Amino acid sequence: ADHAAAVGFTGFGVSVAVLDSGIDTDHPDLLDDIVEEQCWCSGGAGPVVGCCPNGAETMSGTGAAEDGNGHGTSVSGILTSGGVVSASGVAPDTGIVAIKVLDDSGGGSFSDVDSALDWLITNHAVNNVRVVNLSLGDGAEYADPLTFPCTGSITTNAINDLVDAGIAVVVASGNDGYDGGVSFPACVPAAISV
Repeated sequence: ADHAAAVGFTGFGVSVAVLDSGIDTDHPDLLDDIVEEQCWCSGGAGPVVGCCPNGAETMSGTGAAEDGNGHGTSVSGILTSGGVVSASGVAPDTGIVAIKVLDDSGGGSFSDVDSALDWLITNHAVNNVRVVNLSLGDGAEYADPLTFPCTGSITTNAINDLVDAGIAVVVASGNDGYDGGVSFPACVPAAISV
């Protein structure tokens, strides 16, 4: 990242869609990088039906991706922090399309992820989304990327459509220390597993 910054690559004009727990919308390192907020988050507790900030399963616009967990904010900071209260991000001039798909405990459903990916397929050009980041997974281990769900699932098809549109899709390989495979959707052949 230091070498890229030294030659002028700062992410200017490019947006990254971060599908995660949301973003701290008034964080001094991030507030000027947020270009859009969306939420698909089902499974609220108690009388509410969803885990979007408005208590519904979907929400768009200002406040839609408010982070009650911190994980999405951390991921966004690694990408684009302005260096006000923490270190600069790897691409400090990058815009963030914050999409909340995980609840405040970090849990979520792939149907919400799929809805967010479908929205991106249709709307990526509006904010020049060139990268999609998914720091999430199912926790299982898949050694064969040519078997379900790595191939043939709704999530796989959406990732393939985004990659076909020229968008890099980066997915966390998992935190379980597996030595024979990676989690889903990192196992999708078109995804970049990290």
